[in-house]
Amino acid sequence: FLFVQHWKRHVDQSLSGLLECYRNSLETGDGEFIGHAAHVFCKCAFAIGRPLPDLTEQLVAYREVLERFGQQRNLTDLSIMLQTALNLRSECSDPWILKGRYFDESPFLSGDPSAGIQEEIVNVFLHKFLLCFWFERYEEAMAHRHMAARFLNVTRGSFIFVMFHFYDSLVHLAMLRRGGLFPTRSC
Repeated sequence: FLFVQHWKRHVDQSLSGLLECYRNSLETGDGEFIGHAAHVFCKCAFAIGRPLPDLTEQLVAYREVLERFGQQRNLTDLSIMLQTALNLRSECSDPWILKGRYFDESPFLSGDPSAGIQEEIVNVFLHKFLLCFWFERYEEAMAHRHMAARFLNVTRGSFIFVMFHFYDSLVHLAMLRRGGLFPTRSC
């Protein structure tokens, strides 16, 4: 369910099934699938634009559960997403920088990215790419886009792969427009 439904239905229609997966995993004590279900649910909710206050509350709650079950990889991914949501809510001075209460990008940016866990690396650079795009920092968005693209194969099969390409198109269009290659019309 976790990796198939978003190809068959709109992502919004997958949320209830992901919550069911999460509840079933909680009942059976399957920490790994608790982590996967929470992670994919939050990614989907984030991608379809769930209200940030609600999403932030859910992310905090899921983080606590993942901490109890020792799901570090999914916990890191949720922390990246939670910091992104907080940045979008203007709870920091430089919202395109992932640094705050829940996540600090510095360790990921200071070393060799290929030495880390690829899923975490692509998540850091994808969220930085998105934040820079949303805050119209297109040149920085392109740099983060290139780093995310290096590790993008680990997202194949997930809707994140499609989301990356959607925003990749938008940032390229923004760069073309900024460079004067698209005529602007007044309406």
